[in-house]
Amino acid sequence: MRIIAICLLAVLAFGRSPQAATLGEIARGEPPSAEPVALVSLFIEADADGLQTSGEHWPLVQRFAIWQDAPGWDTVTVVTSARLLGSRIEGDVARVRVRYGVLGIMYEGEHGNPNLEALPATTQEIEYTLERQGGAWKIVAPQDGPRISVRHALEVRYAKYCGAHDCEREPAIRALRHEGQSGPFRLEPLPAHP
Repeated sequence: MRIIAICLLAVLAFGRSPQAATLGEIARGEPPSAEPVALVSLFIEADADGLQTSGEHWPLVQRFAIWQDAPGWDTVTVVTSARLLGSRIEGDVARVRVRYGVLGIMYEGEHGNPNLEALPATTQEIEYTLERQGGAWKIVAPQDGPRISVRHALEVRYAKYCGAHDCEREPAIRALRHEGQSGPFRLEPLPAHP
């Protein structure tokens, strides 16, 4: 039931796209029919909305990836955008390159207060490796931690803390709110080739 709610939220948050139906298939436990770029796009959007931030989401993560365990991440990367740079398929292995717009690394302080450590680089390039197994594509690497949107950081990760504290005094919250004014998380598709 929780997975269905997550899918409904994803459809509402990201609009109705051709990928939304595939996300529904994944949540129902059906084998994903998405090609590598579409699967990585779905994963990026779901991750920005907190997919990897809770062990409760592990069954849904497994629909995207072949990872042995769900690590408990102490930090998350706050991202503002993702741009698909390119892809290639060689037999049963595919690679999809992505450039993330990065705000910083967020972690909880000693008292649960949000901390945001700005990174020297404002972008981060990742190459996702996928394998086709049993006719379905799955991400096999990297398994390197959540990349959440500014909206998720504010509305979900720190909503409880801010409900009990004056978050206007927290530098991390001020930075997130300032960045959030520039708009929601954006996923830019691969450029069309003429």
